[in-house]
Amino acid sequence: MLKKETKPVIGRGKQDQVVTTLPPETGHYTVLSRTVIGVIQSAMMSAMAGKKVYWVGGVQSYQLAELEDLFWFAIRKFDNIRNPKQLKDYRDFEDYEDIAKATKDPEMLRAISLLKSCDDVPRLIGTMLEQTVTNEQNADVTVSTAHRSKGLEWESVVLADDFPDIFDPELEPENRQDEINLLYVACTRAMRTLVINHSVGLILRYAKGIAARKRADGATPQRLRKTHHPALFAHYGRFEVPAQQSDSSTILS
Repeated sequence: MLKKETKPVIGRGKQDQVVTTLPPETGHYTVLSRTVIGVIQSAMMSAMAGKKVYWVGGVQSYQLAELEDLFWFAIRKFDNIRNPKQLKDYRDFEDYEDIAKATKDPEMLRAISLLKSCDDVPRLIGTMLEQTVTNEQNADVTVSTAHRSKGLEWESVVLADDFPDIFDPELEPENRQDEINLLYVACTRAMRTLVINHSVGLILRYAKGIAARKRADGATPQRLRKTHHPALFAHYGRFEVPAQQSDSSTILS
């Protein structure tokens, strides 16, 4: 729907499900995040719950050392920073925060949020490393960015809530297309169970609203035009939505 495709794609494999919470009987599952900090947060929660964690691409790829340096930088214990070059562009942590807000950098903003919610980041990093496994078969949870997940598949996939709202009117058209593509990649990594996040939930509600109004009067839904983001509606408002189709991968295609 969001990329002007008009032919629905319907799988013919075993029964699958798109849900909002992970079914309690689920065994191993994978959490896909938009940001590296989102991956770290998912791994942190799993490790604190005593779960074994596998990092796609290896734990060394996820900037844990940089996060720890930022923690020491924030509390002004500069002698503990191992790689000062990472922070040479900032006078202090307040300057880091100001730049993050001005640029709206998602990695920086989530790092700030994480630091403010955790009193002892080095201890939590230690817990994550203790719970890390190098063989995915030994893991309870796999974590990855959506980018690193390309070409991979898992039985159960959970989408983290760090993906942007593609209906955001401030999102540039080129960036919006990139985010739609990435959401599509993330959604299609699940073979049996997909736990959607807020971003996909908004898309599904948007599509169902358009489909319902089209079935009712065959016209572009004027009410939705007013209540949803005008810029995005102008771009996507003429798309055809299959009346009975609510599958997330079809809507994103």
